[in-house]
Amino acid sequence: MKKLALAMAISAVAFGATAQTQVPMLGDNIPTVSSEGWAVDTQEKWGVSPIEYIHMEHQFFANLFQQQVGVNEFFHFKELSTKDMVWVVSPNQDTIYSVAVVDARHDFSVTVPDTGDRFISIQVQDFNHTYVDYQTGGGEYAFKAEDINTDYVIVGIRIGTTATPEDANHIVEEYQPQLAINSEGEGEVNIVEFDSALMLEMRGELVEAFQDVDTPFGWVGYSLDDIKNWEATTYVIANSFGLSHHSTAMYTNGFPEAKGGDCYYGKFESIPHGAFGSVTVYGHDRYLMTDYADAATSVGTYHHNWLENEDGTFEIMFGAPECAVEGMNFLATPDDNWHFMVRAYQPDVEAMYEYQVPVLQRVEK
Repeated sequence: MKKLALAMAISAVAFGATAQTQVPMLGDNIPTVSSEGWAVDTQEKWGVSPIEYIHMEHQFFANLFQQQVGVNEFFHFKELSTKDMVWVVSPNQDTIYSVAVVDARHDFSVTVPDTGDRFISIQVQDFNHTYVDYQTGGGEYAFKAEDINTDYVIVGIRIGTTATPEDANHIVEEYQPQLAINSEGEGEVNIVEFDSALMLEMRGELVEAFQDVDTPFGWVGYSLDDIKNWEATTYVIANSFGLSHHSTAMYTNGFPEAKGGDCYYGKFESIPHGAFGSVTVYGHDRYLMTDYADAATSVGTYHHNWLENEDGTFEIMFGAPECAVEGMNFLATPDDNWHFMVRAYQPDVEAMYEYQVPVLQRVEK
């Protein structure tokens, strides 16, 4: 199987040279969304409406996986994401992913194995970035074509890991072979060529505007009618494509405007979750800065090396390797203008609305 990073490099080059700059509109009852007056006016600057941009993100993502395995088949990651796997912005470091593009013009079902106490979820997302379904646990999940608003959907499986190579291998050997897409149609590959270089340029500016969004909670939904602030929704999707509905997972960010390699300390309140919580660091482009095998990119309650205080609070030292302190969580931040994301899966929603990330303190090495 080809490495996904290679496929992405090919995709970015091949599609960037085409004349077509917009992905055709998909589905019925698509709202007219204007970016006039926004901090980033996509129509004024690029001639692309916000909903067209969202479709471009989905088609770009779908193209990558269709190039690997076609449709109605899972692409299985064999390890936690690394810095070279630029397949999605802000990947988590708590789960091993499996991803499929499904031809939703036909009824289909997804077989998900029983993993016992281990976290496993299925997220089915249409090309409007609204959710067809989100469930946790094993089972057979069936979907009717008539209930889905776009011709294709993305199915994402997250399987929790302790973040050791041995545990990742167990997931790969035990659970991934049991995942399956069962379709009543043969499935037709739908790779759409478009100007992905334009989309990536747009994303770069939209993620900067995300920093001014009050909260990433509540901006995506199970229906287009759920979207009340399209400007915030567009920025959130650019920053965190594929994020889950806030009833199932919640995320909050810290932007310390920190210098790479310098030492910073933060004491965090306990993350209110029912499955797991974590803190992951990203570069200014929203991708990982280091590999987990080289230096910590994430600490989480599910991880084998998680450290917390008796009252549930936990402490993190950020910075270069020499910033690490024995008996304290450590995250490597080699690049300037990095930021961190706090995740809560199966969150206490009301508690997460009130959750505050700490102001980091710069300390001497």
